Amino acid sequence: MSGMGAIFAAIRGHSLYIPPLGANSVIVDLGANRAGFALQMSGRFGGRYYLVEGNPNLQADLRAQTRFRVLPYAVAPRDGTIRFNLAKNDEGSSILALPETSVYDCTLDRTLEVPGKRLESILAEIDEPHIDVLKVDIEGAEVEMLTSADAACLRGIGQITVEFHGDAVFGFGLQREVDQAISRMERLGFVALNFSRPLRTDVLFVSRELYGLSRARGLWWKLWYDHTGNFVRRVREHSFR
Repeated sequence: MSGMGAIFAAIRGHSLYIPPLGANSVIVDLGANRAGFALQMSGRFGGRYYLVEGNPNLQADLRAQTRFRVLPYAVAPRDGTIRFNLAKNDEGSSILALPETSVYDCTLDRTLEVPGKRLESILAEIDEPHIDVLKVDIEGAEVEMLTSADAACLRGIGQITVEFHGDAVFGFGLQREVDQAISRMERLGFVALNFSRPLRTDVLFVSRELYGLSRARGLWWKLWYDHTGNFVRRVREHSFR
């Protein structure tokens, strides 16, 4: 199984299934912040990029500093104006109530009203025939998005790389809800791979149907790349020395 690691790569903390990616790929970046993910992806794979960012302070910079299309929305459970909580560390800004204390300084600076849009509405506005990669880093709002988004909408995406904010360190209290979101994605036909145990800050969902992956292949990936698989791999490598 030498070379297995070459089929996955981490870009700015987000793991991806890389064989399908190339110049014709379409990447949607939810929670683009300063476009670090999109810029690294573009440099490596090419493709077309759509940056979705709810923080008005960052939108002008994204337009000035990148050639990508910027959609000025917070990902939300409904379309319309929504309260957006700007954090002192702007990477932690969220539509969710921010914690009173944070080791990452993701406490409230001020609250604004911004346009909110559901995932379905954002993808309809983008109007691409397919989405190869959906990158999700939206500070807790990812849970409701994945549990409530239309099943057909999600099934039309090749892979979804998510930074979940369910761990207690983030202060949102979403551990059980993260479990539910991951379970739903698996029921919808995605292989769920956690590259960040014991946290779930780097979870990749890969569509079995769109990439022609057997259930057995998905189970093998989970064994090989997930926490248990890493242990098994180390034992095997040690045994054959």
